[in-house]
Amino acid sequence: MSENCCPICQQNNQCSMANGQSIATCWCMNTGFSAVDLIKQYLHQHPQVSLNKQQCVCRDCLEKMAASQLTAQTSVQIYIPE
Repeated sequence: MSENCCPICQQNNQCSMANGQSIATCWCMNTGFSAVDLIKQYLHQHPQVSLNKQQCVCRDCLEKMAASQLTAQTSVQIYIPE
């Protein structure tokens, strides 16, 4: 699988480094969350998934991971006394 391909959805990941540019110019550096942390959490929750360390996840998949983590954190933190 190509370095330009998201290992989760197989779409173009738009990674700057895969295109020979600096990591500083990549879209993943301008998100409100840590891509590395989200991917680690995703792999912990989905042990059957194996991701190639040479492939970056695309923006859509990373945003889905972030939304999933936010939902999980919110559902755990809400307590409504009876």
